[in-house]
Amino acid sequence: MYGSNSHLSEIEYWRWWVVHLWVEGFFEVFAVAVISFLFVKLGLVRGRTATINVLFATVVFLSGGILGMFHHLYFVGTTMAGVAIGACFSALRSYRWR
Repeated sequence: MYGSNSHLSEIEYWRWWVVHLWVEGFFEVFAVAVISFLFVKLGLVRGRTATINVLFATVVFLSGGILGMFHHLYFVGTTMAGVAIGACFSALRSYRWR
């Protein structure tokens, strides 16, 4: 991690990870859970269907999101294989919105 004598680039690196993991790992899952809850309360879907949807979205967002962030790590010396894997997962994750 970092401490009071750490270089600014190291601090920014960890801040970047916290922000991205928050967005990739929590916000998208939370949004799906809230929308699923609202759909159940409105009677549009059954609770079981909404639960399965939230669990599936959690797996997709967390696995694809965390691995997909590796394409950002080119500036810290990550190998080309790591950047390529990250780029593939990022592209696959982005494709779901189209």
